[in-house]
Amino acid sequence: MPSLILLAAGVGKRAGIKKQFIKFKDIPLYAFTLRKVADLFNEIIMTVPQDVEPNILYDAHKFGAKFIYGGKERQDSVRIALEMVKEDTVVIHDSARPFASREVFKKVMELESYDGKIAAAKARDTIKKLENGILKTIQRDNVWLAQTPQCFKTDVIKHCHEKALDDGVKATDDAYLLEYYGYSVGIVESSYWNIKLTYPEDIPFFDKILQR
Repeated sequence: MPSLILLAAGVGKRAGIKKQFIKFKDIPLYAFTLRKVADLFNEIIMTVPQDVEPNILYDAHKFGAKFIYGGKERQDSVRIALEMVKEDTVVIHDSARPFASREVFKKVMELESYDGKIAAAKARDTIKKLENGILKTIQRDNVWLAQTPQCFKTDVIKHCHEKALDDGVKATDDAYLLEYYGYSVGIVESSYWNIKLTYPEDIPFFDKILQR
C-alpha cells in the first residue's frame, strides 16, 4: 500500500483562517478525509503550520499520522514531506478537499503504465482565455479541472520536486512537475463535488453539506 501526504500546512491567506482545522459536526475538516481512507495507506504524513502543535491534532493521532512542519508555499510543504515517504508510491491530497470519494482514491492508486495519476473533472462551462485584452474561447472537450488526490511513483515525484527547486520551477499542483520534466500522467474522472474550501464564503456551504 502507498503512503499518504495530507497537506494541512496552509496559513489561510485567502480564507482568513486555517480552514483545514475548522470543525464541522465537531470534526476538523482534515479528519473527514482520514476517516474515509486512512486504511488504504501504510503510512500517513501530515504537514502542519509552524504555529500548530501536532499533539493537539487528536483526530490525526488516532490514525497513526506522522507530522512535519510545512514550508512557505504548498510546493515546499510537499517537497519536505516527501523526504519522510518510505513506500514506492505516494498519494498527495489537500486536507481542505473533504469530498473526494474513497473510490477516486483507489483509482488514482492504480498507476498502470503511468508515472502519476490524478483526479480531475471535465470542464462544464465555456472556457475563455484573455490575451492582450481580447477574449478567446477554448474548446472545452479536452479541458479538465485538476483536483486531488494525485498519486505518483515516489522516486519520480521526489526527483521532480528536487529538480524544480534547483531550476526555480513553480507549480500549483504536483502533476505539473511531472508534465514539465517529461513524465507520463494519467487521469481519473472525479466528481464536481470534489471541491476545495478556499474562501470564507465557502464555509457555510461546506457546513450545510457536511452536516448532512
